[in-house]
Amino acid sequence: SRIRELLAQGVYMQQRYERTAEDEKREKALQMPYHMHINTKLIETVYLISAMLIEMPILAASHDTDMRVRVFSKAFMMALRIHDKATLIGPPETPRDHVIAAAKAMRLGNWRSCINYIFNRKMDSTIWGLFWNSAGVKTMLEAKIKEECLRCYLFTFAAVHESISLSRLADHFEIPKSQVYSSISKMIINQELAGSLEVPADFLTMHKGERSRLQNLSLQLADKVNNIVDLNEKLIENRGGMISGPKGMQSYQGRRHF
Repeated sequence: SRIRELLAQGVYMQQRYERTAEDEKREKALQMPYHMHINTKLIETVYLISAMLIEMPILAASHDTDMRVRVFSKAFMMALRIHDKATLIGPPETPRDHVIAAAKAMRLGNWRSCINYIFNRKMDSTIWGLFWNSAGVKTMLEAKIKEECLRCYLFTFAAVHESISLSRLADHFEIPKSQVYSSISKMIINQELAGSLEVPADFLTMHKGERSRLQNLSLQLADKVNNIVDLNEKLIENRGGMISGPKGMQSYQGRRHF
């Protein structure tokens, strides 16, 4: 496939191009040895898990897939949309299915189901068994999943709660209270979460000043209009531009005659 060709693990044969024997011999000489090959399923799974950790908190904060202005991983979002549109969803079989199921659980803050989808016997035999220090990778990834599930939980259910105890969040997600405090503080500082921390009482107080769907759509429309205006200005500059002449008259510069 194309991925194996980019990793120098195989030759991508194309029928449109004819290769001589010397070209094939030269390409085979540039290939990596077989004992140094990287499993393509491992690369895909690592990419999807990384995209899940980035995309799902943003998706939970936007509350709607159509509200997204910027998408970091189009491949992951496309796989998530295909999974949502499926009429019959069975238990996950491939590593991709396991990651998509874990992403659905992460969006609701269900960290136990998310970890169970990522770490199980099937994934251990196909993916995690290929790592050199799989135990360290699992420990690091489990801590990161818990942190992102906490963020998704707060984004999804912030409108339901008026105040939440930090000790209760720490017990529910099985992470230190200092880490809960640090994550919530970053969300408040970055203006991702409308709330305030009550330090003596260890409570998170929610502020009900969130924008409505109409306001979010208006802001999205304003961003798109600004992008179109910037694009038109760049096109005008590339074609020579439009300048103002005397008495408010406009003239074009760099016009070509054919």
